[in-house]
Amino acid sequence: MKVRFFFLILPYLTFATLQSSEGGADSLIIPDIFSSGMVVQQEKPVRVWGEGDPKQSVEVEFAGERKTALFNEKRWSVEFPPQKAKGQVLSMKILSAGNLVRQIDDILVGEVWLASGQSNMDLRLCSTKECETSCLRPPDPELRCFTVSAELLKDEVKGPLGTKWESAENESIRMWSAVAYHFAYSLRNSLKIPVAIVNPSRGGTITEAWCRLKMLKEYPNYQQLLGFRKVYDPTKLQGFIPGLMFERLMLPVIPY
Repeated sequence: MKVRFFFLILPYLTFATLQSSEGGADSLIIPDIFSSGMVVQQEKPVRVWGEGDPKQSVEVEFAGERKTALFNEKRWSVEFPPQKAKGQVLSMKILSAGNLVRQIDDILVGEVWLASGQSNMDLRLCSTKECETSCLRPPDPELRCFTVSAELLKDEVKGPLGTKWESAENESIRMWSAVAYHFAYSLRNSLKIPVAIVNPSRGGTITEAWCRLKMLKEYPNYQQLLGFRKVYDPTKLQGFIPGLMFERLMLPVIPY
């Protein structure tokens, strides 16, 4: 994933607990971002990860290769060689103890950008004057978006959420980030390869909310920031909680 953009573009992950096809005791936690319609970044290693029991056997099939995932405590991961964007449509299988856990189809290789920020990035296309003109454009199945759900900001929400990839077809783009859509549309027309946006945004947030807490230690008011985290009202002040947006929306997708 490339990290270069305007406003704030930084490298989300919702979890879905799935049992093996045989209904056994084994279960894996797989990020929703690994689902049909996903786009992987061209010419960069393809990383797949999740959580599970370290005693489990986890294998992933992708692009003609089958690899065994390695565990680091409860987290498993596997890495595949870079792919070139040459119009191919790929698939992926995630298996546990030889049983199919998830089949992922319609995988494209292209440009993947992560668009993050507050209201200027969170603003939906349907709230702009360009919306109707944009919706009249022909459907483009190779222009895609994965919007991170704000439900993850709720303390009681851990997943699964079932968040899915969307392509620029029908009326789906109305709820995409306007800035991210226009950027991706322009890039797609320029490069002529698949383009995807991963969008964790939230209006009314401060910079500190998107920072890793340990990066804020150099702030003169670091202790004050930590104190604020202990007394915040989660129903009103989420956007002002240091580190919260990073922990809930950003951290889970950084390896992607």
